[in-house]
Amino acid sequence: MPAITGDGINMAVKAGAGLKDMGYIQLLPTTDPATGATNHKIVESTNIYVNKQGNRFVNEQGRRDVLAKAALAQPDHVFYVIGTEQTLLKDKEGRGPYGILISDLLKQKKAFKADTLDELAKKLGMNPDNLKRTIAKWNEFCKTQKGDEFGRMSCEEGNKLPGGPYYASVMTPSVHHTMGGVTIDEDTRVLDKNGSPIRGLYAAGEITGGIHGTNRVGCNAVPDALIFGTIAGREVGK
Repeated sequence: MPAITGDGINMAVKAGAGLKDMGYIQLLPTTDPATGATNHKIVESTNIYVNKQGNRFVNEQGRRDVLAKAALAQPDHVFYVIGTEQTLLKDKEGRGPYGILISDLLKQKKAFKADTLDELAKKLGMNPDNLKRTIAKWNEFCKTQKGDEFGRMSCEEGNKLPGGPYYASVMTPSVHHTMGGVTIDEDTRVLDKNGSPIRGLYAAGEITGGIHGTNRVGCNAVPDALIFGTIAGREVGK
């Protein structure tokens, strides 16, 4: 978001706040290479990932930091999440999870559609034999739920590829969450560099550091903000 520029942290530092974990960020593996946004998602984020060569390269159910590192090691740091018409996340109007028409995403080339894997490979500029071999191994794993080469434990119903038309969303990792921020105590009082509370200064949510460590578990920022925000409101109102 363009408004997230760290002004709150800078103001707190001027008031003497101590900082923690400022050297850490979290990358979200599945974002738009042009904008860093997630709003072009049209299939489950745990669907099969393939690189520009048509090869799978990671366990899609892994931790975000593992997925991002694996994606950044691929050609041009880009990969594709592949699904089918049967597994599309869309409403009756043809809009994806973020309210954007899938037809518009196809026009913008943020997603690609093809009736066959050969056609999809051509649109993505990858080796069709590699892609077909990769999808065949994936389908076998989804059928048996055993022996995945990357250690994946399961293939859920929404991850299966029963046949075309096929869809592919182009993805790359982008900065998703800043792990660092000002230090607080259990009452959300901001602490100075010596660990003493700064009178009248409270903080909650993503401005704080040390709550999630070096790698936040997905969605945990929401209860963090709600719980500590509630505490901060109560403390300020005393």
